[in-house]
Amino acid sequence: MSMRLKIGLAGAVLGLVAIGATPTIASDADLPPETPSQAAERKKFQSADSFDIDLFAPVAPALISLGVSPRNVSDPGAIQDFDYDIASVGGDLSTGIGAAISINPFWIGAQPITLNEYRNEKSWAGRVWARTQVSFGAARAGTENLDAIVLGLGMQTQLLDAQDHRFDRKSYMCIDDIWNRYRRDDHERRLQQAIGENLDVLEQAEDGAEIEIDLPILNGTGEPSQQANLQLYLDERRKCRDGAISRLLAAPSWKVGGGTGLRSEEGSLGNFDYNGGSLWTSYRQPLDARGRFAAFGFLRGDKDVVVDLKNDQEAEADSLLAGLGLAHQRTWLRIDASVAFTRRDFEDFAANRDDFLTYAGTVDVRLREGIWIGVGGGAFTGSRFTDGGFYSTRLRIAYENFSPF
Repeated sequence: MSMRLKIGLAGAVLGLVAIGATPTIASDADLPPETPSQAAERKKFQSADSFDIDLFAPVAPALISLGVSPRNVSDPGAIQDFDYDIASVGGDLSTGIGAAISINPFWIGAQPITLNEYRNEKSWAGRVWARTQVSFGAARAGTENLDAIVLGLGMQTQLLDAQDHRFDRKSYMCIDDIWNRYRRDDHERRLQQAIGENLDVLEQAEDGAEIEIDLPILNGTGEPSQQANLQLYLDERRKCRDGAISRLLAAPSWKVGGGTGLRSEEGSLGNFDYNGGSLWTSYRQPLDARGRFAAFGFLRGDKDVVVDLKNDQEAEADSLLAGLGLAHQRTWLRIDASVAFTRRDFEDFAANRDDFLTYAGTVDVRLREGIWIGVGGGAFTGSRFTDGGFYSTRLRIAYENFSPF
């Protein structure tokens, strides 16, 4: 497509080119329609799949079902599409060290949709599925010799749209605004470049003459738009994501999950027995406008799960755990403390019941985007079999470059 300019207008534009300024377009309506290339790039760079955030450090559900977690529940928080989790607990708690891989099935091989399409076209049930994480893990367990192998399967999801960064209206408005500015910058840069390439013709034209200037971006024959100012666009999109993180700190969060597993007492991959099942839920409520402080509560129930006790003892038990806590949260740090009551009903064991309190605290620190480390510890009181202290450590990697998908 060519553009006709009268020499009077061209002279004014030449002045802008001479001083390095960019011609200004009156409004977004002056932008040309998106080319097929630009439409494809919009899908890519406004993709709900690629718009992931790094907030909180929830434990992989497989590790929770394996018992390698100081609170035995997953903290409320944003669910990542893919992450690796390595954790250990020790002391007078059931000792173990385990690793897990968690994936979000919805986003694997999914058709690209924009943030706006995700918000407007997905039902609540569809969004819950999009927030669902499935996890697979393995651990060595015991109280002294770590002579048992446990395999675990877990699943968890966020029930509240308020904690869904892809549902955040301001996020897709921010992304859309950046895209339009990106298209404007690209269009104006090409306009300036086209005028500069025709300076000789414009200088020699008579006043009032019409000059044709070829603008390849208008007919879709130019370079893909991502080659113009792409890095600036990506930097701006990161600011949108940082804004979403800050808003989610001040939003309530409700997570539910469950898991099951197999256990072998021989320390080898054989003779596995069913290791029962678990369900848990946790809720976080911000206490201030910025979400820096929050209260949280959690519940967990177990059925026919083998627990490790002192002196390398083990017993099958049904149990119920309930707890409350307080947390201080920033985008790179989480500090919390909690107290929980646990009731265990044993099967075929010397004691029928064991009730006790657990006091626990954890600190999670983000070393860089997608990489968190955590340490924790606490103590039991009132238990007939597990009185004493315990500690925990964890490394979590949820960086998109580590994902095989």
